[in-house]
Amino acid sequence: SARALTPYTRVAALRNLAAALTQREPDEAASLCGLALAVIEADQIDARLRPAILNILGYALLCLGRINDARERLLEAAAEAHRFGATRAGLYARFNLAITQELDGDLRGSRGVLEQVFEELAPSDELRGWCAIRLAWVALRSGEPERAQDTLDSAQKVLRRRVYADSLEACWAIIACLQGSLQEAIGRLSRSIAAHDERTDLLTPLALRLWLAYAYDRAGRRDGATRM
Repeated sequence: SARALTPYTRVAALRNLAAALTQREPDEAASLCGLALAVIEADQIDARLRPAILNILGYALLCLGRINDARERLLEAAAEAHRFGATRAGLYARFNLAITQELDGDLRGSRGVLEQVFEELAPSDELRGWCAIRLAWVALRSGEPERAQDTLDSAQKVLRRRVYADSLEACWAIIACLQGSLQEAIGRLSRSIAAHDERTDLLTPLALRLWLAYAYDRAGRRDGATRM
């Protein structure tokens, strides 16, 4: 029962649940993070738990489109991670801050931060793969599909894990689309949409459907584009 949990285990449970909900129910994740931070303060629990929770909160706010609020929380996470010597939490905060830069249109700044974080991570760290994917995405947003392709090719070793498969498929689909390989793009995008539709992540399938409509239109298949 909830009463049997110590304040520390309550915070850990709230943190883990929030992390699981960030993309599917970011508003709920943000509320859980707020509760976890309140428990830390009320029960005077080790404040070194805060940077990881602030990271999750910042990402949830990003998913809600609250970019300025997200940046504020993530800067707080980075500062506290530095103060407590929580290196990995600090790297996650910087990774998420790079997303805020990208969303603000500062693609060069975002790329610079992601490249730094990528180099500082251990070769086996999962975040290293997400940095590579994010760098490829920034290249695509900059209109540089060849650079995106080179980024993914150079990170092949770390990107072999199953956890990256759906995101990789989406990146390769968009690269194919921008390079004019439209039939390949249509096939990849269709598979990627089907994979994402199995989950409750609604935003990604919507974005992929827009790319699929664009690929159909460029291929002269207006009927396919209008169905999207």
